[in-house]
Amino acid sequence: LRLAVGVERESGARLKQSPEGSTSARDPHAGWIASLVVRDKGCAFPGCGRPPRWCQGHHVKHWIDHGKTSLENSVLLCGQHHRLIHHSEWQVHIKNGRPVFTPPDDG
Repeated sequence: LRLAVGVERESGARLKQSPEGSTSARDPHAGWIASLVVRDKGCAFPGCGRPPRWCQGHHVKHWIDHGKTSLENSVLLCGQHHRLIHHSEWQVHIKNGRPVFTPPDDG
């Protein structure tokens, strides 16, 4: 599943978010991505300046683990940083409505 500003699955199916925050395949719910763009203004990873059009929505608590598709459970990340979060020990959580990143513990 790759959510870009167009909120589209790679297969071409569209996503729709219910008011409760659940996600179902078929219709678009661009409001989720639009809200991320307003809050994060592009890739939220520290020091990254990539614009929203290069970014994807990332679930802090993965949707497969019952994480909601909501502003309170997501962050806008460019492809590079999205992969980094998924394949490294970097952590992200939302605190006071803003994404907070924690680097790996090298000790």
